[in-house]
Formats: sequence, structure tokens, C-alpha cells
Amino acid sequence: MEYVSNKLKDYLVEYEIKLTQEEVKSKKHEIIKDIQKSQMIPGYRKGKAPEGIIVLRYKEYIEEDIQKKILQGLYKKITKEEKKDPLHFTIKEYDLEKGICKYEVEFLPVLDINDHKGIEIEEAKFQEKEEDVLNEYAHILTNFATWEDYKGKVGEDVLVNLADYVEEIEGEKPTKMDKFPVIYSEKKDPKPFYSKVKEVEIGKEYTYSISYGSEGGEKYRGKTVKYSYKVESLKKRKMPKENEELFSKIFKDSKTKEDVIKKLRGNITKNSEIKIKQESLEKIYDILIERHPFELPPNYLEQMKEEIYRAEDEKYKKNYGVGMEKFNITKESMSDKIVRGIKMNYIRRHLIDKEKLEITEEELTNTYKKIAIESNISHEGVKSFYDSNKEYINNLKNDLLTQKIDDLLYENAKIKKIKLKREKENKDGKKEN
Repeated sequence: MEYVSNKLKDYLVEYEIKLTQEEVKSKKHEIIKDIQKSQMIPGYRKGKAPEGIIVLRYKEYIEEDIQKKILQGLYKKITKEEKKDPLHFTIKEYDLEKGICKYEVEFLPVLDINDHKGIEIEEAKFQEKEEDVLNEYAHILTNFATWEDYKGKVGEDVLVNLADYVEEIEGEKPTKMDKFPVIYSEKKDPKPFYSKVKEVEIGKEYTYSISYGSEGGEKYRGKTVKYSYKVESLKKRKMPKENEELFSKIFKDSKTKEDVIKKLRGNITKNSEIKIKQESLEKIYDILIERHPFELPPNYLEQMKEEIYRAEDEKYKKNYGVGMEKFNITKESMSDKIVRGIKMNYIRRHLIDKEKLEITEEELTNTYKKIAIESNISHEGVKSFYDSNKEYINNLKNDLLTQKIDDLLYENAKIKKIKLKREKENKDGKKEN
């Protein structure tokens, strides 16, 4: 077989495969022989059926198998001879009578980045606010709160337990849930739905339709939605008592609210430092993406979007009991974020290879020890786990390599530190900078 390649885009190459009639006949004969040996043909002993009978009976299979073998040959050529990693194959022409097969093959584009050190960025300086500390304390108290049966009217922070919930968007299959807990708030969207929830009473069944305009979000916008459910119960949040028992649950060895506040303040300071580095790294990668623009292969990109969205959706179902669509988060709304993330990770991998970064056995051992301390298990137990799970050890090494290249970029960047002015109140009680 002869191969002719033609680069169409940075990520797209057309391969034209030319076969002589002798090559086509040879491939057909090879497949027919395999069928003769493996298949029982009515009226003939195994291996004795004439080729003509087999061709009539297995015509489509023979054609598909020839195509499969041609594609396998092309894949071998690309991976072994050209040392490239094909992502997606598209048939553009397939005509065995003419002996011509054309495929468009997608690849990740080739990068050559040499200006990744000394990137100039501005680093925002996060200022610790007492308000942030108190808000975090209030959030923790909320997490320790309990839900108690409630007989009053629905209002802020009332948990409405809906049963036999059915939501039917026009033109789509109904969404059904045995249980659907809703925490009411007038700030929540879609507002027409929550305004109806505010009016419900325990034990009653409700069926109604809402025609959404622009207020319904991407999922409901311009559509009519039919709802049906029964109100099983109402519950009200009961905040915990602030005492030594609670404080020790929040932080070990804490006895007073002041102890908890002090530790929260330290955590916020530490987290702000981490956030500063993360945001700085995102700026660095944004600059690299802008300096070295490249397209992602369309079929590969759609596949990645689907995989990432599905994984995030599973997290939402695990954490909240419902998928992301309930929060008006769709694959389309996440598209720009996904594309940016894929490009960042691709540049990471390129720079890891360029800098020839590796994880040493000493670094791996130190990581095992750190995991052992954090998990309160033995170092030998951690090592044994990773030694028997190669997939996990590869993921761990990838995480450590990511940390290495991020540290290298951050340490070599030219970072201009800036200070944010703290808001204060003047004599009239108005805020000023």
C-alpha cells in the first residue's frame, strides 16, 4: 500500500491510501479463508464452502474487515513510523474498485514554547478581613445545624421535602424523583418555581405549569414546564449551642469561640496565599495561551467536553442528589472553561517534557510519608497500596509533575505585587477607599 499525506491544519492531516487490485484481491482472499475456517456454512463441511458462496453470504462483513485492516495499517504507520498519536479518524473516501481510501486524522497540535520563564504579571494582594472570618464561623455553625419538623409557613431556610416529583419540560422526557428536597430562598432561581414552593402546605399534592421567559435560565428559557409533586414535610434549621463541646468538634483542643476564630483566621491567611499562587498561575497560562494560539481538534474536543461534563455531573449527583442541569449548568455553559482547562493542561505536559522533569524515588517516598501522616496509617501501608495499583501511582506522579512545572513557572515569573486599599467608613457612615 502507498501512503500520501497532506497537512490540512495544525491538528489535521489527510492520508490517501492507494491499493492495487492485486492487494485488494489478496486482502479479500485472506478474510474469506478465515471465514471458511471459523464458520459453518449450511450444506457444506467446515472449510469446504466455495468462495463465491462466502462472498454472497458475508459481503458486508468482508468489506468492513478490509476497511478495518486498512485502518489498522494506517494506525501502525502513524504510531510506529511517524511516532505520532492519532486522536480521531474520519473516512473521506472509500472506493475499493478504484483502490483509493482517504482518511482525515486529528492530532494535538505541536507546540514549541521557549518563553515560559520570566513572564511578567501583577499579583493581587488579598487582605484579611474580620468579616471573612466571622462569615466562615457562621458557615461552620450552619453545617452543625440540625433540621427539625416545622408546621409554619415556608420562608427563608425552610427545607421543603417534595415526594413523587415530576418535572416535564415541553418537548423533553419527564424528570422523575421519588424524593426532591428543596431549601427555600427568595434569592434562588428559577424564581417562578420557588414562588410556588413558598405557597405549599404539608400533605397536599400540586400540579401546575409555568411558562418561562428570560428568567428561567438556559434550561427553561422560553419553555413551558409542568410540575407535579406532593409535599411530604417541612423542616426548619436549628442552630447548635455554642459551647466547649461544639468548639472542640470544630477544632481539636479549642475550648472557646476565641480559640476557633483565631484558628479560622490562620486558615484564611494560609488559603489566601494558596489562592494568590493559583490565580497567578492562571494569569501565566493565559499569557502562554495568548502568545501561542492553537486549535483543539473538534472531535477530540467534543469527546473531552462530554467526559468532563459527565464527571462533574456525577459529583453534583453525589454531593447534592441532583445533576448540574438543576443548577442551570449545561455543557455549553461550561464550554469556554473546559477549553481553557484543556489548553492549560496541554501546555503543562509540553513544558514538563521540555524541562525533562521527572519524579525521583526519593520524592515518591517523601510523598508516601506525607500521605501516611495525613491519613494516620503506616508508610508501608501507603507504599503497598500504590505498588499494587499502577493506575493510582501514575496519577500520583502526574500530580507531582504538575506541581513541579507550576512551581517552576511561578518561581521564575516576574511578579509585581500590588496592594488593595481597605474600605473604611467616613463620619457619615459612607464607605470610601
